[in-house]
Amino acid sequence: MKRISTIIISALLALIAVTQFASAALITTDDATANDDSQYQIFSDVDSQHWAFPYLREGSGYGFLSSGAVDASAEEFRCNEFANRAEAVKMFALAYEIGDASGTPASSFSDVSQDDWFYNYVFALAEIDVVSGYQDETFRPAENINRAEVAQIAYKLLRNSFSEDREYDESLPDGLQTFTDVQADDWFYTPVEMLVEASVLGGYEDNTFRPDQEITRCELAKVIAVGSAMTEINNALTQVGEDLTEDLVDYLAETYGAMSDEELLAELELADDESIDEMIATFIQYGYEDLAGRIESLR
Repeated sequence: MKRISTIIISALLALIAVTQFASAALITTDDATANDDSQYQIFSDVDSQHWAFPYLREGSGYGFLSSGAVDASAEEFRCNEFANRAEAVKMFALAYEIGDASGTPASSFSDVSQDDWFYNYVFALAEIDVVSGYQDETFRPAENINRAEVAQIAYKLLRNSFSEDREYDESLPDGLQTFTDVQADDWFYTPVEMLVEASVLGGYEDNTFRPDQEITRCELAKVIAVGSAMTEINNALTQVGEDLTEDLVDYLAETYGAMSDEELLAELELADDESIDEMIATFIQYGYEDLAGRIESLR
């Protein structure tokens, strides 16, 4: 079983971004305005120039966003407010289509009852060991969620999204430490490092991750949107197997062909030798011998 190349993942993310997400916006437009981001404004407090706009648009397409805290009739997303544990669980559950309102067993958390709006989401993720509570048997739904907790949930859901015939490579280089405040013996070490490698998470300019820092609603939306895209990629690759379609190969060839040697080398450094060998062979197969030779000379 082969690991999905980081190069292919990055290209597929870009491909999905220009195809699926644009068509998933909530507001219908005609041909004259279809490429105008201002037509896709979903929340009154997040316009098309906001850094989080693309992720909120994608989140609306995936169906995991609602405006306000829990009120779908509100017009604001409240981007800079911190997300609590109940809100986060709902967004993750909706994005990954986990849980059903019917047939949910009794909650094992003393502070989560069947009348709570977040009941099904909490228990659905708890049942598959994606979220857990505290030693006092509480879930603390109103407590703000931090970056380490989000990393753990995103990591488990992404790992679970891989099919049985496609391996999720959880190996990390010995001694890897991307951030000064994430140590190998931390419970969140593997989730953080794996999601950083997959470009789902990032840190700060001072080389810290700040695991205990509470996460805002827009930051959470970004993590879930990118993670959901990764799941879409895995599902697509599972359906087509190891063979890339001609359209995708053409897209990859155009993308890498436009890169400078420095840019292309930076991409190649993210992939293992086996993945690069496969890419070279694929480009040759589809008639891109010059690009294949260029990649071979840079590796």
